[in-house]
Amino acid sequence: MKLYTDEMYFKLKILIFLLSVYSFSQDKVIIKQSDFLQNYSKNNINFDMFCGNVIAQYKNHKLYCDTIFISKDGKYIRAGSKKHSTIRDNDGAKIQSKKIEFFKNDSIVNFIDQVLFKKKENKIKTNFLIYNPEKKILYYKNGGEILDKDNTITSLNGIYHINDEFGQFSENVIIKTNNYKIKSNNIDLDNKNDIIFLNSRSTIKSDSLTIEGDQGFINKSKESIDLWDNTYIKSKEREVFSDSLSINEEKEIQLSGNTEIHQKENLKIYCQNYFEKKGLSKFIGKPFIILSSETSDLKIEGGDMKMFHNDSILHITNNTYILSDSIQGKCNNSTFDFKSELVTMLNEPVLWTKKDQIIGDTIYIFTKNETLDSIYIPTNSFIISKENNDLFNQIKGNKLEGKFIKGNLHKLKLFGNTELKYFEFEENNESSGLNDIICNNIIINFKENEINNISFIDNPQATYTPKKLFKKKSMLLEGFINRFNEKKY
Repeated sequence: MKLYTDEMYFKLKILIFLLSVYSFSQDKVIIKQSDFLQNYSKNNINFDMFCGNVIAQYKNHKLYCDTIFISKDGKYIRAGSKKHSTIRDNDGAKIQSKKIEFFKNDSIVNFIDQVLFKKKENKIKTNFLIYNPEKKILYYKNGGEILDKDNTITSLNGIYHINDEFGQFSENVIIKTNNYKIKSNNIDLDNKNDIIFLNSRSTIKSDSLTIEGDQGFINKSKESIDLWDNTYIKSKEREVFSDSLSINEEKEIQLSGNTEIHQKENLKIYCQNYFEKKGLSKFIGKPFIILSSETSDLKIEGGDMKMFHNDSILHITNNTYILSDSIQGKCNNSTFDFKSELVTMLNEPVLWTKKDQIIGDTIYIFTKNETLDSIYIPTNSFIISKENNDLFNQIKGNKLEGKFIKGNLHKLKLFGNTELKYFEFEENNESSGLNDIICNNIIINFKENEINNISFIDNPQATYTPKKLFKKKSMLLEGFINRFNEKKY
């Protein structure tokens, strides 16, 4: 009796198989295997229900599930499993989920609940996936995750072209690579060419940098980055804003167009192009520094600027110009120490106040909290003040020390063999005589950036020469140079 029952069951399975091939081959769904078949009805729709170890053929895909429902008119198909239902194609792609459904005249397949797509090293995880088997395109909405050997991508919406290995992702996109974490609202991923396209404002973070830009791309294999439009880069040392930026595989940085470097909160560098390479930064294209304070700003310009990161000293070459509310300055070359905020003027340095000129072999300008604080000239200091009729009051010494208050020159002290020539004038502004004074030290007090009074310390010796005894040579101290015509502003 048992042998007869088994034989009948086997024949029934064969009959079901043959009927299923005939009935559904025109609908492109062919049932290859099923343990049993029964009729099923829901919402006045009649179905053929194939149950148990179901294998079906759909176009170039095989479907594996516990149960498959096919409407009597062949227009609707739904597959389900306790664990998961799976579709495989001939190229090695596999999609599994709790439920699978599609319509006869539709070109897409819907995967619902615990969806996993896998091909080679690429995976997609989501709870709702739409698959176009003819075009080999996957779509997901309301959240999904893509994983490959190098990246993890999460986004609200995604489209993935299987054959091209090309993905398009939108809204709350996050990509994690071996070296970066990327956030954006619109990203394309080209896995074949190892390119990530950033189509909206994006943030890229590494261990040492935060980078932002409106558009750009990342070459994953070279680990290079190119961004443009409102770019921003932040490191431990500085913040930089520019029109575009590029970081190559050697980690060399290039910024172009309206570049603004925030070295400190109130210390900024502006230029057209910025290059950073192996501990050296270059600022090119009319670079200048602004030190901002509550009282005034100090501006330093130069033809070229470069900085070695190990000492934080900025080297300014090809004509340095210095400008504040109280002084102007010029020299061929200079340096600025970002740590001490010291300006060192080299090669023919000169400073000007409203009416005075100060020169020396080297001029040191100390700033404090981005404000002029003091001045120091170690050798050959020389001060001149222009008076009427091209006459100049002159003060000469060896060493000079000066102090600023609220950014304005307050006091100067000259030490060592100081000399002074000072003209006296009558009421009609005609000179009446010349005072020559020699002493060890001189103190000059300023008011509103003009000389207010002068004190002579330690053995002053004075000589007065009336105008009628003036001689041209005696009117100028040795080393006199008039550089007022070099003032830029």
